[in-house]
Amino acid sequence: SGGQRQRTALARALVHSPRALLLDEPFSALDPALRDRMRAELDALLQRIGIPVVMITHDPEDLAWFGDEAFYLQDGAIAAVPTTIEARMSRRLKGLAT
Repeated sequence: SGGQRQRTALARALVHSPRALLLDEPFSALDPALRDRMRAELDALLQRIGIPVVMITHDPEDLAWFGDEAFYLQDGAIAAVPTTIEARMSRRLKGLAT
């Protein structure tokens, strides 16, 4: 399954105890329900091991889950820097709208 492939890739990335983790669209190939489960699993894992993550994503939900700091890029330059509060409020508002 897609979730198993994601877990395997993450385990391979973490096996050598990196000081940071770079993730490029880690959940984009997953269906919405599995995406939410994988976000929760990754969040719990990152809390436990305590390493920083740089995540490339187009999904605002990823920002809401993992976005302590965020940068929106446009044409290779930083176009906006939302605050964590803005990112979390965006997630809450989206949840109310659905």
